[in-house]
Parts: sequence; structure tokens; C-alpha cells
Amino acid sequence: MRIRTATAAATLLLAPLTAACSSSEPDVAACKTAMVQQLKDAAGAQPAGGRPAACAGVDGKTLERLAGEAMEIWVKSPEASKAVEDKFNSAFPSAPADALDITPDCRTWIESELQDNSSTLDATAGQDACGYLTTDEMDKAIDQVTNDLMGKG
Repeated sequence: MRIRTATAAATLLLAPLTAACSSSEPDVAACKTAMVQQLKDAAGAQPAGGRPAACAGVDGKTLERLAGEAMEIWVKSPEASKAVEDKFNSAFPSAPADALDITPDCRTWIESELQDNSSTLDATAGQDACGYLTTDEMDKAIDQVTNDLMGKG
């Protein structure tokens, strides 16, 4: 889906390039290189669009072909992958890799067990609240809640 969105955006941005025409002998390779560079320069941003100077005189049909080729080069480039990853990560920040999705009931039970002064553990309530966790996950959940309570999370 991200590549489809990027392709659509690039097609719209490169569309104005196909409008102008000139009678001089154009450098098609330089035009294609300039189009790829234009996409790289706009990584993660909305580029200004328009025809690169290197594309002066290139006919509309050739520009359309070059726009597709430039987009293909761009989409496969590391810069495109990084731009898409950065956009995705800024839109959907993730929890730390070792963080668990602890339900509110489980978190409440762990917090109460950590903060009470008793020497016993209410295992029945713990099973009801956190029974979906494996032993290792429970250990991580306790560590996570402990760190949260201590302001280290």
C-alpha cells in the first residue's frame, strides 16, 4: 500500500513534466537522472514538482515513460525505503521491542501486588487478571510495571 501511495504521488508530481515540448535535441538520459534526483530530493516531503531543466525538449510520450522508469528506480532505492519507514514510524510510534501489551486489569493487579505490604501473593486474582501471560511474559510484565512505577519506563 505504501508503494502504491508513493507511486500515485510521484505520478501526480511528475505529470506537469509531460506538458511542455521543445524542438531541440534533448538528453533523455540526463532527464531521467534529473527525475530520479527530484524524487530523492523530495524524500518524505511534498516535492514542488515541475520539469527538471535537464528535461527541456523531451517530448510528452518520452517524459511519461521516463517518469515511470524514474519512479521504479526511486521505489527500489534505499532512500525511498527510509522515507517510507520514517513516515510510517512518525505516524505510528511503537512501544519498545520488549514491551508487552498488558491489559489494564493485569497492570492493576501487578501494581497492587508490588505496592501492598503483605508477604503473600493473591494468585487467584493474578490468574484472573494476567492468566493470558506465559511465565516469561509475566516476569517481563512485572519488570515493565515496576519500571513504570519507578519512572524508568
